[in-house]
Amino acid sequence: MSRLIALLALGSLCVSFTPTVILDLDERFLEAKETGLWLVMLYAPWCGHCKRLLPTFDQVARALSGSHVQVTKLDCTKFPSLANKLKVNGYPTIRLYRHGEQFEYTGERTKEAIMDFTDKVTGPIIRTIDTKEDFWSIRDKSAKKVFFLFVDDRSVDSDVAKQYHHLAQKFFHKAYFYRIDVKLLSEEIGVAKAPAILVFKDSSYVAYKAGEDGDLERWFQSERWPAMPLIKHETLYEIGTCCDKYLVVFVLDFVEKRKAGSPVKKMDELARNLWRRYGSELKKRFQLVWFDGNSLANSILLRTAPVPSLFVFNASSHHHYLPEDDVGNLTEEALLLFLQRIDNGDVKPRGGRGLVQRIRYFLFEFFSSVFVMFSNQPLLACCLFGLPLGIASVICYTICSTDVSLSTDEVYDESDESGSDHEKAD
Repeated sequence: MSRLIALLALGSLCVSFTPTVILDLDERFLEAKETGLWLVMLYAPWCGHCKRLLPTFDQVARALSGSHVQVTKLDCTKFPSLANKLKVNGYPTIRLYRHGEQFEYTGERTKEAIMDFTDKVTGPIIRTIDTKEDFWSIRDKSAKKVFFLFVDDRSVDSDVAKQYHHLAQKFFHKAYFYRIDVKLLSEEIGVAKAPAILVFKDSSYVAYKAGEDGDLERWFQSERWPAMPLIKHETLYEIGTCCDKYLVVFVLDFVEKRKAGSPVKKMDELARNLWRRYGSELKKRFQLVWFDGNSLANSILLRTAPVPSLFVFNASSHHHYLPEDDVGNLTEEALLLFLQRIDNGDVKPRGGRGLVQRIRYFLFEFFSSVFVMFSNQPLLACCLFGLPLGIASVICYTICSTDVSLSTDEVYDESDESGSDHEKAD
């Protein structure tokens, strides 16, 4: 038994002293952030999300070791005044400080996504493509990543160039911006004229047309997402609110999506075929997305969403729309008609942000968390909920079983009564 205890103690020491390359910050950071590049995780030791993020952040730190980026963390409970000056509103918060300028990260909490964000912020605002080989290398990546390209005619100092530069300065932490000489590109993809602004995504490209697309910034917000990205809670509202679009959400499963003939695979093919045929018609009002699993869908719909399934979500109003037909028998034409009816206001929305709905959301999240806790850690859950309930039950039983009625025999002693009678007789 003593040997087992010693082994457990040794194991806990190994876990506690796992080496890390993340630097700890103190009050001096307020001045230090004005120079250099600082990737910072602002956290609290008691925060469960922070504990889950820390191993991923440590992987990022190891990948960036030797670079110009200092990967650091700040315990906001140890330095509350510094946290107030940095205006930290929640935990964990990831920020990158570029020579004093602050960029907050709102994407997925994965190593790849954080590294991609770091690369955007620390690299040039507009990256120049010098050769055809570089162009094709970058374009090959556009199947998974979106990038914007300014086709430059050096002989023309146009307003388009100024607009593109302004756009890149504002959003370079959100997307990749490149420029290329028209002589290198005209033979490759057949650009009709320069200057021009293109977006490359989904193994294709779209040109910005000022007359049809309107404001350049709005066009950027509309086009900076792939046709059907996988999204999580961190990116759900950013995608849904940035360009005032309905989100057509497909609830799928990553493993089942790869199996030929599975219901999930058929649903995925339905979505992509719909966009391939009607994407040009739908993209101004709708954005296709998909969830891996139904946990996020459950919190929106306040019920268990089957896999596969679909619904339409308005992130601004928090309304959602459910198809009346069986989703297993949906065709592209039926789904198109359903989306058109939503856009025309012919489908009744559900959910919203009213008081009753907020209470329902709170209760659903509470009971869902309790269920998950009992499923994953039943002993801990029994201690957390059983012990207080047991104490409360004992207190209630004691209060209810106590006889609070008092008889006169208990209040007045017999001897006192007889003594007072003698006094009256005297």
